[in-house]
Amino acid sequence: MSRLGSTLIRQGGSLTSCATQEGTEIRAIHAASNNRNGTKRDSLPNLADLLCSRNFKSAVSLLQKERSSGRSRPKSDLWLGYCLFHAREYKEALAVYERLMRVSGLPTEWERTDCEKYSLPSAASAETSAGTCNNELSSDEKEQLPLLKGLCHFALQQPEKGLAEIRHAKPGPMQRRLLLLLRMQWQHQDPRGTPFSKEPDSWEDIDRAIESLEEGDRDDQLCAAAAYFSRCRYQKGADLYGSLLSADPKATALKVYRALCCFRLGNVQEAERLTQEYLAQHPGSLFASNLLWCCLVTQGQKEAAQKFLQGLCEEMQLRVEDLMALSETLRPNLCFVQGASRELPAILEPLVGVLPEARYNLALFHLQRDKPEDALALLREPLLLSNASVFLEKALKAGALLMLGQCGGREALLTEAQSLFQEVASSKQAPEDCPLKLQCAMYSFCLQGEHQKAWACSERLLACGNKQPALHWTRMLLAASMGIYEEALACILAIDDKTCALFSFTRNPPRASQPIFNAQCRVVGLLLCRHGIEECYPCWFVRLHVKAQRPEDGFRFCMQQQGTPGFLPLLQQFAADCHVTKQYRSALEAFAVLEQVQPNHETHRGFCAAAAGLILQIACGQQTVEAIPWLLQLLNSSQGSSVTDLKAAAQRVALDFEKQQH
Repeated sequence: MSRLGSTLIRQGGSLTSCATQEGTEIRAIHAASNNRNGTKRDSLPNLADLLCSRNFKSAVSLLQKERSSGRSRPKSDLWLGYCLFHAREYKEALAVYERLMRVSGLPTEWERTDCEKYSLPSAASAETSAGTCNNELSSDEKEQLPLLKGLCHFALQQPEKGLAEIRHAKPGPMQRRLLLLLRMQWQHQDPRGTPFSKEPDSWEDIDRAIESLEEGDRDDQLCAAAAYFSRCRYQKGADLYGSLLSADPKATALKVYRALCCFRLGNVQEAERLTQEYLAQHPGSLFASNLLWCCLVTQGQKEAAQKFLQGLCEEMQLRVEDLMALSETLRPNLCFVQGASRELPAILEPLVGVLPEARYNLALFHLQRDKPEDALALLREPLLLSNASVFLEKALKAGALLMLGQCGGREALLTEAQSLFQEVASSKQAPEDCPLKLQCAMYSFCLQGEHQKAWACSERLLACGNKQPALHWTRMLLAASMGIYEEALACILAIDDKTCALFSFTRNPPRASQPIFNAQCRVVGLLLCRHGIEECYPCWFVRLHVKAQRPEDGFRFCMQQQGTPGFLPLLQQFAADCHVTKQYRSALEAFAVLEQVQPNHETHRGFCAAAAGLILQIACGQQTVEAIPWLLQLLNSSQGSSVTDLKAAAQRVALDFEKQQH
């Protein structure tokens, strides 16, 4: 939301959202300043260059240096506030504007500490400099001071103070835009109404105000697009940014804003294209770099994403750790890359009230630690930014309820999860082909037992280019439920990472699901979980080979698990499945191994039953007589009266075949 503020008001008198246009204006102001003073500033960096490169912290240092050395710059306090705001030092910027309002004769509180920190005149000397400040600032700039102060409150998530401040501002386009955004912010925090209105505010009124901005000038439309994004109306935001970009192709920053809308709409390829175009002109943008990195990872291009990240560090001459410290946007994502997920709570908790993504990923962190109760408690907290987050919150809450319902066999929770999945799937906040909606629809149909409809959703997800292990796992479960075992086997063989799978839609899953994070640090719909390699995946892998009449591959996989704790249970399952499906030769082979490794009465009974079934199949012509020598060899390795009878039966079948040949 702080980015909305930076596109809302350009402090210092003019409005803009394009860095190129802003840089031209800054250079003109700086040149005029030098001409008036008749001095050259070769010994210090050029303020205009620092602002054009968006190096606001260095610009703050430059302004402080000039002040301490006694050099004068017109409207230096105004520029200091501008630089502090864009350096995200909102409290310090607020102190600067309070001082300017005081010396301009406007009522405000006085913050002595912050003034001393930034080498501002003390309260005692403020009156002395009042005349100079009043001469420097135009009447329009003085009228903007309450708006600038309100903008700082907006960035600090203080809508009540911001609304109180802009009451003293002169009505106009800037005041109207900031009032709208502060109303939105207040509505998220307290839907009972803004503190100075007699009637409760409503989202319907706010939406009408946003729509009215679409008919305004360029800056009104920029504010409307940002508000649509905050309201999760991504398509409207993308359309507005596209229209503005067509009208002003040089405003390349609009490409990144439109790319972000496209990313949220699931059009990742278009988002990647727009971001690539922007980075070709502005390679140092961390915000755009983060978006491109997310696009690559979302499309499964992990190696390309890693290479891009390394190139970014080399270009900026920074280590990954330094890059994390530099960018709040990249920091959580880089934790995922480095596997430092334990550090996530410390990084995400301060951002929970600012970024919906922080809330979601902190909830996912709890789910990963098998703490769905903590995740649900976090998701039930009031959301501060936009009702857009409710769309994603419901999907994540449904996943947490699914975990609790499956682990405890609680039907009520499973029913609630299905209802939430269905709400997201039928939501009008995103287009029909949105991956999140398709995934939630698939989950909802799965929980209702409507496997054909769930399968159709999975087909649409595949068509969108989704090749994540979770989708293949879900398709495997669906195909197996519908009896399409060849298709189910193809799905499980397509899983390249066998530790990743989706929630099992059975009432008694083999173990608790454990979601992992996705690349973009937000929920995109696939709630992944880890299934132990010794449990869920091998069981399904072997069973599907049996169901698909490919028991040889299943037996080979079982034997590869020797030495692991899951070897014997897996082989027992394989032997039983083969016996039930009348694949007696493979069942006998498995029971023969079990008799040697774990001899007991049940194993011996299974061995004899499989041998009897194989003899009957040979006698009926379903198996070739060439299997008898191999069968007799296995029977000779076993003991008991039943085995003796089976040997005799096998030998009689062999003699009968010999007589038939003669």
